[in-house]
Amino acid sequence: MTISMRAWLRNLGKGLLVLIAAGVAAEGFLRLVVEPESMLRLGFTPGVQVPDDAFGFAFKGGYQGYMRDRDGVFGVPLALDANGFRLANANRRPGPRSSVVLIGGRSMMFCFGLLDRESVSGQLAAQSGHALEVQNAAWVGVDLYRMWHLFRQRLEGDRSWRVAVIGVYRETPEGFMDVPADFRRPPKPVPAEVFFRWKDGNVIWPMGVPLQTLLGRYYYRSFVGYGVLSFVDEVLGKLGVRLVQGSEEPEGAGEIAADPKALGLERYRGFLRHMDRELARHGTKMLVAFLPGVNLPPGYYDELAAAVPEGIPWLDLEKELGGRLSDYRSISNGHYGPEQARLIGGRLSQEVDRLLEGGMAAPRPAAPPEGAERGVR
Repeated sequence: MTISMRAWLRNLGKGLLVLIAAGVAAEGFLRLVVEPESMLRLGFTPGVQVPDDAFGFAFKGGYQGYMRDRDGVFGVPLALDANGFRLANANRRPGPRSSVVLIGGRSMMFCFGLLDRESVSGQLAAQSGHALEVQNAAWVGVDLYRMWHLFRQRLEGDRSWRVAVIGVYRETPEGFMDVPADFRRPPKPVPAEVFFRWKDGNVIWPMGVPLQTLLGRYYYRSFVGYGVLSFVDEVLGKLGVRLVQGSEEPEGAGEIAADPKALGLERYRGFLRHMDRELARHGTKMLVAFLPGVNLPPGYYDELAAAVPEGIPWLDLEKELGGRLSDYRSISNGHYGPEQARLIGGRLSQEVDRLLEGGMAAPRPAAPPEGAERGVR
């Protein structure tokens, strides 16, 4: 019995040594042939983001690097201005130049994977009938409420804005429930370590999955270990196991809402009025644009569009263009491709031109006939 136990332990030890040797060999091979940025599916070359006391992270002013294109190779150049925003796009139309700013819209308005001239802001400037300079004030992964405060902090007094386009992408009524009732307070800061899980310079989004949340940067120390841990987290996620990191509560966490959707719509409506009033104080007209996306269900923005206060122009570009966008190739995990951005920028340019010419609110689109395809005119 003692001999068999020793043999079993010896075999176990040999097996563990083989596994360790195989793991070391695999780790070495992967580090030779795979870049860490590619393995971790990072969207930018290192250095694009920095910790920020007010917002958890910010895009680095003056950054020059690359975005990941469709095939996973860093091949699309990106330059950011001193405020960390994409460079402004200007056309060559004659006459005094008007300044337009695009606020919010997450990575879709940021136009991840596109060159400046191909982006929505670039196409808005190119297709406008007026002399325009268009500033993109959207950041990847940052919601509308935060982008509004970033605009006020970094850009509001930068120049005289004639029109502000408010980009709404994949927002829901419930998502506005925790917005502060006075709309003047920036969101509570999120600890930087929640975002900088690999190393300083690149944000990795917290997914709420157990091992990523518990292990922090240790989760990314080994290529082989990352593969095993992410597989386990994927399984746990499908089983509904989630963790929330950080002790910060959302702004409205103390409120008990009998109807979260109703409260969210009320806050959303008030937030639009607040932005419109603040912009009007500086002579800026506001346009709300509901942005199309991949696989959004029909009527996704109907409740938000119906809640826009009277007198504020808006466009439901998902309803208008959603069907047509599928005719063209998207890039980088469903982000707008060049032709899709051209369509969106062109439609926005029509309404921006209308506002610059002193026109009233954009006409609200009629509901499509029953059974009609979205976006078909």
